[in-house]
Amino acid sequence: MPADRRLLAHLAALQEVERRALARVDGPAAAEALLDSYLGEVEALETRSIRFLEATRGRAGAPALEAVFEAHLEESLAQRQRLDERLAARGAASASGRDTSLRAGGVDIVAFFAAQPEPASRLAEFAFDFEQLEVDGYALLARVARRAGDAETVALAERAEREERIAAAAVAGAWDAALATLGEIEITVASPTPTIVT
Repeated sequence: MPADRRLLAHLAALQEVERRALARVDGPAAAEALLDSYLGEVEALETRSIRFLEATRGRAGAPALEAVFEAHLEESLAQRQRLDERLAARGAASASGRDTSLRAGGVDIVAFFAAQPEPASRLAEFAFDFEQLEVDGYALLARVARRAGDAETVALAERAEREERIAAAAVAGAWDAALATLGEIEITVASPTPTIVT
């Protein structure tokens, strides 16, 4: 399935999950009970993003993409710090130290893409999709926080959602540079099954 169709299917699925989750939240008390869980989930997602970005250092294949990843890594570290601070202010535990599989996950993803014939374009595609996942995660967090009456978490989530949208646009802006790293690989689509000729 092409990336744009996968993304649309993913967004539709997330919207349905969001609709069902918010339908179960019948007011401020219920939203308040769920808020720490949502904060923890978004923090875990941000931690996975950081691991991915750290693992791509020097491996993005295109200087423009490398610059986007470096800039977003710094932004992601700041986002996770704000999430950790918000969790602490609410008396909830941080999720980043609990799940060691997140740490390994970023490295495994990079190894997978490095084995592909066009790692820069695959990394860009994955990064763009992941940014969209983060946009949706922060949007849902903002909605739950709004229902819980937690203005500080709403502000944090809305700021991060804007930053993730900008990061996704920056990755999209680096696609041409990532595709340029394909070099002499020619993709033939005249036949029903595309073939790669080197």
